[in-house]
Amino acid sequence: MTDYYRDSELGRRAGELQLSLEPYFDAIEERLYMKFKTAPIRDEEGMVLLRLQHHALGLLKQELETVITTGKFADVKLSEEENSNA
Repeated sequence: MTDYYRDSELGRRAGELQLSLEPYFDAIEERLYMKFKTAPIRDEEGMVLLRLQHHALGLLKQELETVITTGKFADVKLSEEENSNA
């Protein structure tokens, strides 16, 4: 059985973390884009590294979204349980 209270709390905390990190995510994406834009055309290794860094940032953002969504689902389930017990 899922621990809805734990999932709800993790979702809330992930949401707060996402809000506090959003400006940094934007700055990192901008920096990666500028490096890509100014990199020499023949720098294949550098391009691969930039792509990997961008991909890792995307995975982090996606994981935060998943935890937030799971927390919202848990909130709905907890609300349903409270209403059925009332």
